[in-house]
Amino acid sequence: MTPETATPPPDDDPFLLQSTDDVLARCLRAPLDQQAARLDEACRAHPERETELREQFAILRGLGLADLAAEEGPSSASRRGSNPWPDGRKRFGDFELGEVIAEGGMGIVYRARQVSLDRDVALKLIRPELMHFPSTRKRFAREAEAVARLHHPGIVPIHAFGEEEGVPYIAMEFVEGLTLDELIRRSDGKPPARQQALDLGIQVASALHHAHARGIIHRDVKPSNILVDGHGRACLIDFGLHGLDVDLDESEASATERLTHEGSAPGTLLYMAPEQLETGAHDARSEVYSLGATLFELMTLRPPFRGENRSATEQLIRRGQLASMRRLNPSVTRDLEAVISKAMATDPTRRYVDCAAFASDLRSAMERRPVAARPDGALYRLRCWARRQPALATVSAAAALLAVGAPATIILQQRQHTGDMTRALEEERAARLAAEDLSDFVIDILESADPNLAKPTPAVEQILARSVEGLNERLVAYPERRAEVQRVLGRIHGSLGLYERGVQMLSESVAALEDQLAAAENSAEPLKRRRAVLARLVESRSAYARILELKGDTIAAYGEREKLAAEMAAQWPADHWRTLHARANWLHLASGLPDSAFENAPRPTTQEVHDALRAAAHALDASDEARPDLVAATQGWLGTLLIQEFQPLPASERGPLLAEARTAMEKSLAAFEASGSAGSLDEATGRNAYGLILKYQGDLEGCEEQYRRAYAIFEERLGPKNPSLGAASLNMAGLLEARGKADEAITMLKQANEIFRAVYEPDHPYCVHAIGNLAGTRYRAGDHEGLIELYDEVIARQIALFPESHPFPPASFEHRGMLKLAKGDRDGAKTDLQEALRRFRLQPGVTEEFGPIVRLRAAIESL
Repeated sequence: MTPETATPPPDDDPFLLQSTDDVLARCLRAPLDQQAARLDEACRAHPERETELREQFAILRGLGLADLAAEEGPSSASRRGSNPWPDGRKRFGDFELGEVIAEGGMGIVYRARQVSLDRDVALKLIRPELMHFPSTRKRFAREAEAVARLHHPGIVPIHAFGEEEGVPYIAMEFVEGLTLDELIRRSDGKPPARQQALDLGIQVASALHHAHARGIIHRDVKPSNILVDGHGRACLIDFGLHGLDVDLDESEASATERLTHEGSAPGTLLYMAPEQLETGAHDARSEVYSLGATLFELMTLRPPFRGENRSATEQLIRRGQLASMRRLNPSVTRDLEAVISKAMATDPTRRYVDCAAFASDLRSAMERRPVAARPDGALYRLRCWARRQPALATVSAAAALLAVGAPATIILQQRQHTGDMTRALEEERAARLAAEDLSDFVIDILESADPNLAKPTPAVEQILARSVEGLNERLVAYPERRAEVQRVLGRIHGSLGLYERGVQMLSESVAALEDQLAAAENSAEPLKRRRAVLARLVESRSAYARILELKGDTIAAYGEREKLAAEMAAQWPADHWRTLHARANWLHLASGLPDSAFENAPRPTTQEVHDALRAAAHALDASDEARPDLVAATQGWLGTLLIQEFQPLPASERGPLLAEARTAMEKSLAAFEASGSAGSLDEATGRNAYGLILKYQGDLEGCEEQYRRAYAIFEERLGPKNPSLGAASLNMAGLLEARGKADEAITMLKQANEIFRAVYEPDHPYCVHAIGNLAGTRYRAGDHEGLIELYDEVIARQIALFPESHPFPPASFEHRGMLKLAKGDRDGAKTDLQEALRRFRLQPGVTEEFGPIVRLRAAIESL
């Protein structure tokens, strides 16, 4: 028995919930031979709209838009130049319509005659699929409004815009000519003359700069959007869908993406800047890149990057290794190739700052004057390679250190056989300089290959060990160079987690430079000599302090930072960013040190530390010389200090400090990205702090994202037993408990305690925080076995570390008191609860209505 065909419920009828525009769009998307039947079906579903539907359909069909919308309609090529109006229609409002001359993701363009003004125009009509989207209509209107504000010979002007019979339109100047992609296709394998190509590039760059200066970005610069008339005038066209910043809702965005992906996106990809692939970012420098790619194709007749598929093309764009234009077109000069290479630099900061600068260099190349662009040198290319392959670069450059000093040895042997002492001394001097140049080169590459982003391997460790041996053997006669190479190798050891060897090398470097500084007083030019040595000492001491921090020896690091601050103050004015940064770097360590670190000097006050960090952050922000990594570190210290300040406060008073801390940490993380240090240990530390801020602000999801990113970096870079991983575990545990995952939180806290106990003394703040958090989490989770004894240890450590007004000890007293009460020890419970009440009352801003105080008073009264 054949089942009956069920009638779809009303909500499933494709025509019932739609506006007239929606219904028309559905009809027009059908294949051409099915559109009439689809319209009849719609009219049966909406008899009250039949007249309106048939009239609008006739208008759109008469305009040729039915062909454009149809799923299986004629190709764009077959439509161009054809007569699309089977009913003989020739009029659209004030316009007499001619042939189709172009179409794109947003509309179709006709050659037309504006009757009232008796002039030819290019008439752009919105695609029917997009007409029923309000934001698309808004985009279409804003395209007209925006481009109408532009007055430049390289931008096709708009004469009029509006709606006619429900169809939006834009009437533009009609330019008789060909697009660049059409010119390229018709080139018959012969590129245009170099001067002609450069003139076109200058015109387009000038037009783009005009638009950029008025806040309009084209976003789709490519050969098919550049029109050239018979007089050599180049015009930018189609600012349209890509040029304006109007938000779409989800349904509109998906429809627009569907329409543009199959049409413009594959072509656009060939001219897309790398940052657009990574983040979607697009600015004036992105358009410099796209125009550079367009000119590359114009002069070589091939796009700069094209793979077998989209993914392969994207990889080529990211890699950025351009083929030689001069090999593809011998008329391209070396200077012109340098100009295009600069415009298409993978790093946006290495491109021309704007299209005006690009146009200026194109003009210089055309007139054979010197250009600003220069080919990338071998050292720059090697630095880029080092950043992409840090581990390999570290091995290679460290191995090169084995050669440092070898030329001097050869010359010394030669001197024994020459007898010409003067010549031998000159050659030895030249060889020494060559050795210094080589070590400078190696140092540069080692520092470009940021070891923070590499991982230690047996091969790396073996090469580094051999480098140290070579250093000791070959540079013993050159103590200054030896100290400098020791600094770099020590830093590399520390960044790879090889702390003991790194500390040894850096301490030797610092000691040697301190001796040289003392000896500088007896040199022929003591002031100049002292400054030179002091600059190297500052670099070595900074690296030494850093590795001590990584190793967990914060007391020794604090001492080195104090010396460093004094050395910087001897070199620079008190208000210079270098001096302020060094002082901030020293003082920010104070808050994490035990009292035993300040037996010979008072502990800096919170206000002193705060003032130092604020001053350094302000000076770094105002300086054009400061490196982004220093900005990142200083803002991170400030954010961390603010966290420590707001934690003891009641929730109602944390707002301003929380907001300031968040701003500081966001600046810090942004600076890390700008410095190229993403994925480094410093970034991981910053993400830990930022996650904590988000947690206090109630954004647990954002917090978890930051914590997990930090934890992954620490675990990968430092291994399972490092204090930084312990801190990440501590923070992650607090989040997990807040999200109801107490068992996982307890596991993380136990891990943190094991890590800290292996590195620090029991009274270290990290140890105290970790054991206190473990006890509190177990208490709240109901894991009370042996917890009274654990709280005995916790309370003893907290009392020794924190002031009486700190919120941690009273919470611990309360928990221990309740545990004692559960065991039947009413006297012990009452004593602990009374102490908890006393300490809670000492907290600033707390009243008798404070929740814990109310709770404790009730518990005490019941005993």
